[in-house]
Amino acid sequence: MNERFLELYNQELRHLRDMGREFSRQYPDIAGHLGDNSQVVDPYVERLLEGFAFLSSRVQLKQEAAFPEFTNSLLSCAYPHWNKQTPSCAIAGFTPDKTSTGLHDGFTIPRGARLLTQPVPGIDISCEYVTAFDVRIWPIKLATAQYVVGESIYGGPRGTKSTLLITLQSYPGADFRRMSIDSLDFFSAGDDSISTKLCELVVGNQLGVSVLSDSHNRNGSSYFLGSDAIKSKGFAENEALLPVDSRTFSGYRLLQEYFSFPYKFRYFTLSHPQLVEAIQGGASTGQVTIAIHLGSNDPSLASMVSNESLRLFTSPIINLFKRRMDRILVDDMQTEYHMVVDRRKPLAYEIYDATVIEGFGRDFAEINTFTPLFAGAGRTGWQASTAFFSLRRQPRLVNENKPLSSFVANYQFSEVFLSVVDRNNTPLSPDVRQFGGEILVTNGPFPILSPRDGLRDLTLVESAPLESIHFVVPPSEPAAAVSEGETPWRLINQLSLNYLYLNDQDESSAVNTLKNLLELYARFGRNRHLAHAQSLSAMRTRVVTRRHPEPGPITYSKGLSVDICLDDIAFAGASGFVFGLVLREFLLQFVQLNAFVEFRLSTQNRGQIKVWPAQVGSRGLL
Repeated sequence: MNERFLELYNQELRHLRDMGREFSRQYPDIAGHLGDNSQVVDPYVERLLEGFAFLSSRVQLKQEAAFPEFTNSLLSCAYPHWNKQTPSCAIAGFTPDKTSTGLHDGFTIPRGARLLTQPVPGIDISCEYVTAFDVRIWPIKLATAQYVVGESIYGGPRGTKSTLLITLQSYPGADFRRMSIDSLDFFSAGDDSISTKLCELVVGNQLGVSVLSDSHNRNGSSYFLGSDAIKSKGFAENEALLPVDSRTFSGYRLLQEYFSFPYKFRYFTLSHPQLVEAIQGGASTGQVTIAIHLGSNDPSLASMVSNESLRLFTSPIINLFKRRMDRILVDDMQTEYHMVVDRRKPLAYEIYDATVIEGFGRDFAEINTFTPLFAGAGRTGWQASTAFFSLRRQPRLVNENKPLSSFVANYQFSEVFLSVVDRNNTPLSPDVRQFGGEILVTNGPFPILSPRDGLRDLTLVESAPLESIHFVVPPSEPAAAVSEGETPWRLINQLSLNYLYLNDQDESSAVNTLKNLLELYARFGRNRHLAHAQSLSAMRTRVVTRRHPEPGPITYSKGLSVDICLDDIAFAGASGFVFGLVLREFLLQFVQLNAFVEFRLSTQNRGQIKVWPAQVGSRGLL
């Protein structure tokens, strides 16, 4: 029971007794007996008083809930994810089938591919995940990975202080010279102290890449690829874990993804127009060695980097998938309808959002389509819609006879109610007798209970030349939908944040403004990485002028130079570089027309880590 309802009930009951007594004293001729309720001994009269207080408190609760329901719907236009749960995420690893003979041309597992876990004990369902990246598999494996400290002896440029050596090996019967490998995605796996430092070295300090023709001959020839051969991965909209919504900019989504699952950003891509030629020319005895030349060194990694530190053929996955909901029978006496995914197993699925709602007639033929009431142009194309729907989410009470794990028992389930209306605010057409539709759902807290053996944790719904699929990073704990409280008000306060807003404040105020925003989004990840949000120790912003990159006559534009300093203690021996990458990408979203952002990252103990040149969105300045 809602605690607010109990509070209102007691308030109404006190009002009946106290104010009734006061009213009877003032008007004894017409309400003399109204003040006698404190001495009521008749249980039926007492029941009438309590029943009236119960109904009155219900009316008050409905009135109080009406305004937040309206404002929450409007707030969802700017922050579509704030009142939804954050699903469980993981990293899935794909092992190619060694016996397959058709992999020389590569095989792509597309973004959005469906993966099923082993059945979860107790609920007898398989949780479903979908991939966030395209995964191109080849008949090869990562044989060894080694971190070598010292000047370049593998054909690297001047200034090289360490080298990351990666040896790729082809499967029996496969030949690198028959493969056209134009890009490879690497996931930095393992402990945070290793994976984050590797990301910093490779993404932030690499000077170039060499493909060695003979890994055993340091003086052998090599194919040198420039520093543009290595790029970070996971920031583009076609690599998003959460749904991309045109109503908001992707900076907020990046923050939510980082604080709920930071492993998604520990990727780097090796891609270059000459990579195919380099690998085919550098192949020797079924092996290819790739040397990534680094402009800094970390001696602590020399004995810690191994072939388990980097993984090929992986993708972030999320427990968020499409499904048809059970039909809802129309009742002319109802104004809203409880949406249920599967009535046989109501707890196994939790509704995230509805993409389309359809109305069906008595003959089960579709006669109407309802569009979201507050949808953006990207969803409806601004077409003239005649019928709309809205969703209302509320916490759900769970009454299960079966014993649940502690996490599942403490998880705040939610349920969703559907309301429909047409353009003229008229009642629903009598021809519509059922509702159906396509919805986005999760499996709630159950993915973390899925059995895992490290070999065949997942199965692909579609056919693919794979030997097995396993969890490289196990499923994360999902976060329940944000409840009412201070969160909506803090989100409203962030609506004033814009391009030069941080520059209009002094250094201390700018730090607090950005830190408050980061702490707000840390809640979407159950505050697991709240320390990262609080690691912001200093921030300096200033307006600068640089040459604009557009073709034609030389022009100049103003932009924002941002210096951010992090506290090393918050990362507990790991690197804050990946967090800095996300912050930089977030600030780039605030760039207005003909403006840019320069970004400099440092820490209290290590000093300057990386300086990025001025950039307008995804374009660099000259």
